[in-house]
Amino acid sequence: MGMKKLHRSQTDKMIAGICGGLGELFGVDATAIRLGLVFVVAVLVLLYRSPVGILPVVLAYGVGWIIIPVAPAEAERREAGAMKRLVRSRTDRKIAGICGGLGEMLSVDPTLIRLAVVFIGLVTAILPILLAYLVGWAIIPMAPPQEEEHKRSVLPGGGGGFEGDRR
Repeated sequence: MGMKKLHRSQTDKMIAGICGGLGELFGVDATAIRLGLVFVVAVLVLLYRSPVGILPVVLAYGVGWIIIPVAPAEAERREAGAMKRLVRSRTDRKIAGICGGLGEMLSVDPTLIRLAVVFIGLVTAILPILLAYLVGWAIIPMAPPQEEEHKRSVLPGGGGGFEGDRR
C-alpha cells in the first residue's frame, strides 16, 4: 500500500478544497478541520489584538491553494466511504450537540471533549472557543433521526423493551 498524499478535494470543498483534502488525508470530516481553522484564526486575532491576526492563515491557505494538487476523482471515491461524518448529536447534547457529535466521530467520551472545551476556553480567554462553537452550531448538520434511533436500538441498554412499548 502506497503512502497517502495530500490533495485538494474536488467534492468536499468550500473555497479551494484544502480542508476537504486534509480531512481525507487524516480520515476526519472536513467540518472539524474548518472549525479548527476558525479557532486558530480567533486565537491569532486575540494574540495580535487586531484583525491582522487573520493574515498568516490567509497567506498559508493561499500558498496551499497554489502548491497542493487537486485530487484525482478515483482517489476521492475510495476515501469518501471510509470517513466518519461530523454531525451534531440529537441525544448526547448539553447545548447544541457539538461535543456529543465530536465524541461519536472520534469514538471518545463526549464528557472528555466537554472538559477539553472548557479548559481551552479558559486558556484562550473564552473568545476563540466561543466563536468556533457558534460557527460549529451554524455549519455542522444535525444527525438524521433514523441514524441515532438505530444506534440506540443496537447499543446495550439503549432501546430496552419491545418495539410496541414505545409511546
